[in-house]
Amino acid sequence: MRTVGSHAPRKYGTTAAATQELINNVGGLKEAEKVCGRGKTVLHDYADPHKPDRSIPIHIVEVLEKASGTHPVTEHLAAQAGLLVIDIPAEKTELEWLAHISRVSKEFSDVLRKTYEFLEDDGIIDEHEARILLKEIDENLLVLADMRESVRLRVNNEDD
Repeated sequence: MRTVGSHAPRKYGTTAAATQELINNVGGLKEAEKVCGRGKTVLHDYADPHKPDRSIPIHIVEVLEKASGTHPVTEHLAAQAGLLVIDIPAEKTELEWLAHISRVSKEFSDVLRKTYEFLEDDGIIDEHEARILLKEIDENLLVLADMRESVRLRVNNEDD
């Protein structure tokens, strides 16, 4: 699978990065072209941070997200509005509770470790460090949401 802009990675948390991730999730430019009917050059331009006037149209986002089964652009737009989109599968299988605890602990530990690491040298978190930390926090929220769903299913399935 060829990735969009593999020679120039996009900054995490940008529209270009979310668009690149979406195109990659479909299978790359060639597959995205087949799915949505837009040319490879046009699709590449949608993910180019140097072409902000070439943003991906929402109907193309819908088609590509449906085809890929992922929602990176929707998640990005929600985050820009201060919202969080969490994909919870319709048929959820419960993990062992200790596995939940382990995953949540590991992800939260990663957030704390990175925060400490970034503050250690100069006492501030710069833009580059903030993007890395944002990704770690997002990963932590996803495992927390997964655990929450398992707990919710347990409550809804109780026979009182």
